[in-house]
Amino acid sequence: MDDPVGGKGLRSFLRSAFEDEVALSPQAAATLGMEHDRSRLDDHSDAGWLRHAELLETQLSRLRERFPAETLSAAERLDAELFAARVERVRDLKPWRHHLSPWSRHQILPSSTAGSGADSIAGFLMSRHPVTSARDAEDYVARLREAGRALEELAAGLDTQRRLGITPTVREIAHLRRTLAPYEDGPLLADLTAKVEALGLDGARASTLLSAAETALAKEVRTGRDRYSAAIDELADRPRADDGVWSLPDGDAYYAAALRRWTTTGLSADEIHRIGLDAVARIDDEMRDVARAAGFAGTAREFREAVRTDARFRYPGDDAGRARYLADMRRDVAAGIEAAPRVFRTLPVLPIEVHAVEQWRAATAPIAFYEPGSVEVARPARFYTNLANIAEAQRYQLPAIVYHEALPGHHLQIALAQELPDVPAFRRTDYSLGAYVEGWGLYAERLADELGLYGDDPYLRFGMLSAQMWRACRLVLDTGIHAKRWTRDRAIEFFAAHTALSRADIEKETDRYIGMPGQATAYMIGQLRIQALRDRAESTLGARFDLRDFHDAVLRDGALPLDVLDARVGHWIAETAG
Repeated sequence: MDDPVGGKGLRSFLRSAFEDEVALSPQAAATLGMEHDRSRLDDHSDAGWLRHAELLETQLSRLRERFPAETLSAAERLDAELFAARVERVRDLKPWRHHLSPWSRHQILPSSTAGSGADSIAGFLMSRHPVTSARDAEDYVARLREAGRALEELAAGLDTQRRLGITPTVREIAHLRRTLAPYEDGPLLADLTAKVEALGLDGARASTLLSAAETALAKEVRTGRDRYSAAIDELADRPRADDGVWSLPDGDAYYAAALRRWTTTGLSADEIHRIGLDAVARIDDEMRDVARAAGFAGTAREFREAVRTDARFRYPGDDAGRARYLADMRRDVAAGIEAAPRVFRTLPVLPIEVHAVEQWRAATAPIAFYEPGSVEVARPARFYTNLANIAEAQRYQLPAIVYHEALPGHHLQIALAQELPDVPAFRRTDYSLGAYVEGWGLYAERLADELGLYGDDPYLRFGMLSAQMWRACRLVLDTGIHAKRWTRDRAIEFFAAHTALSRADIEKETDRYIGMPGQATAYMIGQLRIQALRDRAESTLGARFDLRDFHDAVLRDGALPLDVLDARVGHWIAETAG
């Protein structure tokens, strides 16, 4: 790396360091709207992971050598602290990188585009590789060729896991097979064909491009797909018998590291489990109150079951039902945008769009998710919803999902962070701090209630509480499965007893927790910390407390580890108190 300092200060160093890091990830560069090699995909090999981690360590050593803490301003000390914390998180992950799936271990960059499996490469091409010129189309074809290499690298990661005895369950293996769908059913060629047709190229040029794409799919992509499929077959011969990672080599230590990674705290599995049980009991009491408001005389569990099976809250299981669901989503997105100025001083400029999950990834995609946009290239953010099982979708849960993903949830927080002035890029684009990012999304569901966005309808408020209960159960189930040796069946039984989710969603969610240890704990741990800070601010400041100022204090630094957030908000409280 070239000397990035040259007397220009810490911000110049951090800018150059981030550019050097992004240069290792063409996919992150595309996500960020930065111009790097648009014909390449990321290196998914273990050597690539180690090269990336070593770059971060080198950068941190140089930062500490050239910028002693005592020479920095308060703002610069925060920059240096957050840069060091990110490197330390990668360092903590290094011994366990083979315990992670070959795709998720590459989520080192704050702006990582790694997804749920091999299908994330296809997803990147279809959603993150725009084609506005013939050169763009040529680069798309080049990336199709690269996809073969990337799939082979992911397959090598599966082989390493098998040799180390770090094997997935039967259901995880089935999921791995489903992630190959976009390389078998033609969505990549269809995507490029539509993009090339939109260019209006002459017939011969368009034909040449599409022919090259077909060749890449038939050769490089097929070779990579077959190699990946063979690696899955090897795993299928010796699947993991137990659902929790406690059964893996050094599984307990790995799980402790996973909890540190996702919660950015030192909370143990036992502590998180107890926090979850307490939250379940508390929300159950709230649900009982809502049931009474709805005129229901039974228990909270009976109310959940009655609502879950009530046909009034279902959508038609056809295209008309899907269209209605999307229309309702857009209505609620608009309501969140309209209400937000009442409790926020600043709103994001970047727009958000609502999209249905494409058919090729519906089998592996979650119920809903947010995909950040890019300020640099004016690409709107996208809010995706999975309509594959529209007949199972429940009307009363939709608003809470919308307010979590859009405004006042993820879109408000992430887009505002992207638009922060005078903040280094590695902080503006950090989506990896799950406890902060997902904690804010969960806090936003409750905030929507304060804003009156659920109205006087007890069923919509029940939907919000159902979403809260869902995340409280995650604390119990994740730690139950991976630390307390719960079986999948026991986890599903607990889930069904305490939430109004459909059986299909319960099973899909439980399998997600089995496959992504620790990740599900981030949501409520983050929300509880944000709410505790708000309670502290209200108690300390009394009449001087302004909710808009509190939100500004939480959001103005971008995503933060929870201990840093605690210190920053604590400083704001002290300053405001005088």
